Amino acid sequence: MKIAAYVRPWSKCYYEYFLAAAFPGQQHCLLSDWKGLGEFDWSSSFYRLFKLPANQLHSPYWLSTSDILEIIVRSFLLRSMSIVEAMHLVRCMSSAISEMLDYVQPDLLFSPAIDSYVMDLLMRHCVHRRIPYCGMLPSPITGYTRITAVGEQLSFRDPSDLEIQDAIRLVSNPSFSPVDLREWMKMYGNRNVSLKRALRELPKPYYFPLVGFLRGDPRNYHYKASAETAVSSISQSLFVDRFFDNNWLDRVRSWSGTKIYIPLQAFPECTTDYHVDQLDLIDFHNVLPRLVDSLCADENNLVCIKEHPGMQGARPAGFYDLFRHRHNVVLVSSGIPASVLIAETDVVVTWTGTGGLEAAIRGKPVVTIGKPYYSVGMSFLNLTNIQEVDNASELIRDIFCETPSAGNKYEIIKHVLSGTFAGEYRFIRFDKTDADLIYDIEQLVVSTTKYWKSWSQAFAKHYGFNSAKECLVNSDVLD
Repeated sequence: MKIAAYVRPWSKCYYEYFLAAAFPGQQHCLLSDWKGLGEFDWSSSFYRLFKLPANQLHSPYWLSTSDILEIIVRSFLLRSMSIVEAMHLVRCMSSAISEMLDYVQPDLLFSPAIDSYVMDLLMRHCVHRRIPYCGMLPSPITGYTRITAVGEQLSFRDPSDLEIQDAIRLVSNPSFSPVDLREWMKMYGNRNVSLKRALRELPKPYYFPLVGFLRGDPRNYHYKASAETAVSSISQSLFVDRFFDNNWLDRVRSWSGTKIYIPLQAFPECTTDYHVDQLDLIDFHNVLPRLVDSLCADENNLVCIKEHPGMQGARPAGFYDLFRHRHNVVLVSSGIPASVLIAETDVVVTWTGTGGLEAAIRGKPVVTIGKPYYSVGMSFLNLTNIQEVDNASELIRDIFCETPSAGNKYEIIKHVLSGTFAGEYRFIRFDKTDADLIYDIEQLVVSTTKYWKSWSQAFAKHYGFNSAKECLVNSDVLD
């Protein structure tokens, strides 16, 4: 068998080690759209195709115009372009991927979870060719990796009772912090967060186009996307603290009505762009004001909006002004632990954030925009279209959710762990001399070896393969 991995420069060493350890004696290859990286010069194919006139480019028969439009809508980079330019990029990249897969012919492909139109196209091509696409994403539960391409929950194993109970204790702990949030806090979790973010973001529109030009790769996704900085003005970043209410706790405790907690998402970010099925719900900065309008229309509601640690000082100009002047809205700084907000409020409203999982385990009803992977059981109300968002206040008023029993907590955590491999996925700054990193990847290797076939069967079923055999899950090569 040929086992492939999609890589970028910062993940190349990780996947070389992972493939060699998890699939010894098999063929391995690295695939990439980065110039000079990977077994097949995919970048050269893309640029050759990019020079062709539009009438000489053709999408594969199975990739419809509606598919292409969805790819564009889900990519924050392509959304910023004209529709003509975006469609041209999609068609060129799709044809380049097709040429690459014709040449490489992998049987199984590993990759980070999808976060770009390039990876979106790669996964769609793999599904069409019956190639299992194993997306990897850090799990909020320490010690595990979610196996998902676009946020879908694929249950392929039965976690042990010990695993489940340990995870319940972890998430129930007031000091619980998801793995990815801890990484955000390392970068932005101090008093200089706003200035650091501004100094990091503001040069990007000039720096990355120059890097792309000098390296002969001007349309590289990373360079183009990195140039689309989130910081719109340095003044907002420097004085962002003025938007948050230092007396938020007194206001919450003195409020006699329903208290609603909204933990803000990082945006643009793959967990919103790709993990929400409904296209009309992924435009976070436009859907959020409609949600708040609905909730604030009921004078009985107090809406507590807490900023994400990675986004404080990085929202569009005027973002906080949409909310801070409302008498029944409280804006809370990112430095306040989520557990405090969950304890002080009555219901949590989120898109795909871990705050929803944390709240459900702690006995609070949760309203989700879309249906995240952890939504199972009676603790969740899923809003699945923009009309339901506009009626959110009325729907929340009808929630009657008792404190989840131990059985319900057990059901939720079992569901989450059933879609994971053991071992933490830490591919950035991978260092073979770091004992902790090696321990994590070796745990992941053991779990991959044990469960890759059952995961492949779940993948085949989810994406409508005619039989498991079509995606080689019954292969005896690795037995």
